[in-house]
Amino acid sequence: MTTTTEKERAAAERARGLERGELLPDHTRDDEGHNGWSNRETWAVALHLGNEQGVDEEVRHVVTFAYSNALDTAADDWPDMDEESHARIALGQAAKALADWVRDDLLHDGESGYLTERDTVTWLRDVGSLWRVNWEAVTAHYLEEA
Repeated sequence: MTTTTEKERAAAERARGLERGELLPDHTRDDEGHNGWSNRETWAVALHLGNEQGVDEEVRHVVTFAYSNALDTAADDWPDMDEESHARIALGQAAKALADWVRDDLLHDGESGYLTERDTVTWLRDVGSLWRVNWEAVTAHYLEEA
């Protein structure tokens, strides 16, 4: 008789979640959620990104451009995969592009032109940990509105 450890049960549950299209990594989960988002950090990032028109427009551009390119690349590189798999790959790539843009361009010493140094400090204070942000959820939100 084989006993299933807690770690094995958790891994199996994550696999079932991925099969259902749930793309929330463990570090972004919050049992209570926050205003419809997976956690407070994700909610705060989404709030700040949508708060300034110029930032919001640039985020839409970054997300749609990265998603479109990644979708084309996935279809070319893995022609035997189904469209849903291509879309999941593209979502992950677009989420990475958004996270990189926020970290490297938007928040980098206020050089983006969108935020002052004071705004950047406020942004980071409000968000807390960028590591806990569910970038795929934020990206999916912007793709839904595109």
